[in-house]
Amino acid sequence: MKIKLCLFLFFSAALALPVRAQSVPEIDQAEIESIYSSALDVYQSSLGRFIDFRAASILQPVSHLGRIKNSDLSFIEQTCEDVSHKLEKLQAMCNAVNEYEGVDWEEKFANTGLWQAMRGYEVKLRIILCRLDYIRFTAQDISGEELTFHLADLIRRLDSIGKEVDSSDTDAMSLRICRHLSCFQEIYRQEFEERARAVLGKYKSLKNADTAVLIEYLLFKAETGKLLKGVSKTELEPVYSELMHRFESMVFFNKTVFSFAAAIYVEDTLLENFLDGLARGKNPAEFEIILKTASLLAGSESGLLAEMKAGYFLNRYSRSEFPEDVLTENYLENNKSRILRFTAGMFKAQTLPAKGFEMMKSALDIPADGWRETVLARDKGVSLIRRMLYETAIGEKLEISELCLVYPHIRKEGCSSYDDYRYDYEISLLIAQSRDCSGLEFLGKIADDDRHPFSCHARYSSAAFRYDRIDSAGNADYNGAVSTLKNLLLSSQCPPDIRCDAKALYSQMILMKNDRDELEQLAGDLLGENDLSCNDVFPAVAAEVFVRVDKPLAAISLIEKYPANFENETDLVDQAAAEVMGKYEFYASGQDKKDGLFDVLFVLKHFYQSPNPVQRALLSEAVLLMEEPEIAELYKFVLTEQTPVEIVRYMARLNEKAGNYKEAAGLWGRLASYNLVSERKWLYSRAKFYQLNNAAKGRLESAEKLIRACKVLLSDRLFDEFWKSRVETLVQGISNKQ
Repeated sequence: MKIKLCLFLFFSAALALPVRAQSVPEIDQAEIESIYSSALDVYQSSLGRFIDFRAASILQPVSHLGRIKNSDLSFIEQTCEDVSHKLEKLQAMCNAVNEYEGVDWEEKFANTGLWQAMRGYEVKLRIILCRLDYIRFTAQDISGEELTFHLADLIRRLDSIGKEVDSSDTDAMSLRICRHLSCFQEIYRQEFEERARAVLGKYKSLKNADTAVLIEYLLFKAETGKLLKGVSKTELEPVYSELMHRFESMVFFNKTVFSFAAAIYVEDTLLENFLDGLARGKNPAEFEIILKTASLLAGSESGLLAEMKAGYFLNRYSRSEFPEDVLTENYLENNKSRILRFTAGMFKAQTLPAKGFEMMKSALDIPADGWRETVLARDKGVSLIRRMLYETAIGEKLEISELCLVYPHIRKEGCSSYDDYRYDYEISLLIAQSRDCSGLEFLGKIADDDRHPFSCHARYSSAAFRYDRIDSAGNADYNGAVSTLKNLLLSSQCPPDIRCDAKALYSQMILMKNDRDELEQLAGDLLGENDLSCNDVFPAVAAEVFVRVDKPLAAISLIEKYPANFENETDLVDQAAAEVMGKYEFYASGQDKKDGLFDVLFVLKHFYQSPNPVQRALLSEAVLLMEEPEIAELYKFVLTEQTPVEIVRYMARLNEKAGNYKEAAGLWGRLASYNLVSERKWLYSRAKFYQLNNAAKGRLESAEKLIRACKVLLSDRLFDEFWKSRVETLVQGISNKQ
C-alpha cells in the first residue's frame, strides 16, 4: 500500500511540474510567395543581362573564363548575395515550422499547404542560387584549381537537392558542370558518361528528355572528338535529329546554344537560317545577342562565325573596343566576304588610313546577300566611311590629298541619314579649308541641293571662302559671294544661326565696298535687329556701319550692350566715342539722344581704364558734362601748338566751368580756326558761339562790339542753322543787360 501511494505521489508531482509553452510560428502564404517572387525577378534579370555570356560559356567553357566586365561581375555577385539573403530568410521560416511540436501542426501547416509551399520554394531558390553561382564562378578570372573546387562543390549541392526532389530540374545543370570539370580533370569525363546514361535512361525515350540535357550530351560528345564536323556518329544521330525536330519550339536561349553548336561542330545551315529568320522578323535585340555571342567565342574555323564576329564589331564600332585578333590578312585574301573586308578596312584605317579606306570602298562593291546585307547595308557602310574620314582627317592622320582621292567615290553613294548629310558637309568644308578647289565644288553641289539639310550652311561657307579669296580673285568672287548671301537671307529655310552669320558676313562685304547708299540701306536694316549676339563679330561690324553713316550713338549703344565683343576693337570704340563727344550738343538736343549719352559715359569708363591723353580728355569731358564733379579733381592738361583738338575742347569746357572765361574764349577761338572749311561748319559754328558766349560772360568786350560780332556770324554762309537760334538768344541776353 505504501508503494502504490509513493508511486501516486511521484507521478502527481511530475504532472504538477510547469511546462514551457511553445509559440506558433506566424507564417503567411503571401509573404512566402513574395520572397520567392522577388528572388525570381532578380534571377531572371541576370539571365537576360548575361544571355550572350551564358551561351558562350556553355559552348566554350575554358576559353571563356574571366571574359566579363568588372561592372557585370559586380552585378552578378550582388545578385547572388540578394538571392542568398532571401533563401536564408525562407530557410529560417522552414526551421521554425519544422521545430514546432504543437498538436495543431498538421492543421496549421500540412492541411493548409503552407509547409509544402515553403519547402517547394526553398528548393527552387537553392537551384537558382546554384545556377547563379555557376555564372559567378565561371565569370571570375581564377585558376583552374580554384574553379574546380567551386564547381565540384556545386555538383554536391545539386546532388543533395536531387535526392530531396525530382532531379529533372538539376540534371542539365549537373551535366553542364561535369562537362566543364572534364576540361580540367580526366576523371570527370567518365563521371559525365555515367551521369548522362543515368539521366537519359530514366526518360526511356529521347522525346521525353529535357532539351538542355540533350544539348549538353551533344556538346560533350563533340568536344571529346566523338563527333567531327560533317560526320555524324550513329549514337548521336537520334539526339541531333531530336533537337532539330524540336528546334522551332525551343526557347530563344536553347535555340542560340544549339544553332552555334551545330555551326561549330556540324554545319552552318541551321545558324544561318536562324539569323535569317531574326533579320526578317525585325528583332534587333535578339539579332544583337546572336552577334555578340559570336564575338565572345574564341577563334572558330567557321566562315559564318567569323563574319558574325566582324558584324558585331562593325555595329558596335569603337576604336577602343576593336580587337586586334578579329581578322587576319591571310583569311581576307581567301574570303570574298563583304563584311569581313569592310571590317578589316576599318581596322587597317586606324594605322594606314588610305589603305584602310580603299579596302572599305572595295568592300562596298562586293554583292551582299541574306542576313549579311542586314548587318552591313550599303548605306551603313558609306555612313561609317564618312564618319571615319572626318574623324581621321580631324585627327591629322589623313592628308587632304588622300581625302580628295577617297571622298568623291563615297559621295556618289548619296546620303541616307542626318549624320551622313552632316559628315558630307563637314568633309567638304575640310577640303575647302585646305584651299583645294574640289572643296568649293563639293560645297556648291550641297548648296544647290535644296533637300540637303546643310544646303544653307554650304551656301554660307561658299560665300565665306569667296570672301577670303577676294584679294586674289577680284570682283568675280565679291559679286558671287554677295549674290549668294542675298539669296540666303531671303530664304525661309535658312536656320537662325546661319542667317545671323550670313548677315554679319554680308555687312562686312558692304563695308569692304564702302558704297554710301548701300551702307545707308544696311544701317537702316541693322537698326531693326534686336539681337546681334548670335555671331561674335556681328556687333563690331554693325557698329562700324553706323559710324560710317554718321550714326555714332547707335554704335555706342551696341558697344554698351555687347562690351565683350569690342575688347579687341579699341580703334572703333575711340572713333565712335570721339564722334559723339565731338558733337555733344547735337546729341543732347533731344530726349531720345540724351538717353544714349549715358551709354557714352558707361563705355568710356569701361574701356578707358588706362587711357592715353586723348582718351583721358574724352572721358574727363563726358564726366564734366554729364555728372557734377569737383572741378579741382578733374585732370588738367598743359597745352602746346600740337595738342589734339579733343584735349583743347576739353580744356575750353573746363575753363568755362571754372569761370576762367578769358582762357575759355581763347581756346574756343583756337578751335574755330581749325574748322574754317564748309565740311566742318557745324564745328566752326559751335566754336564761334562758345567764344562769344565766354566773352559775354567775362565782359571781355563791350556789348555793342559783341552784338555786332554776333550779327556778322548770323550772316556768315559757314554758320550752321543749329547754332543760329543760340546766337540770337545770346544777342537778346546782351541787349537786356545794357
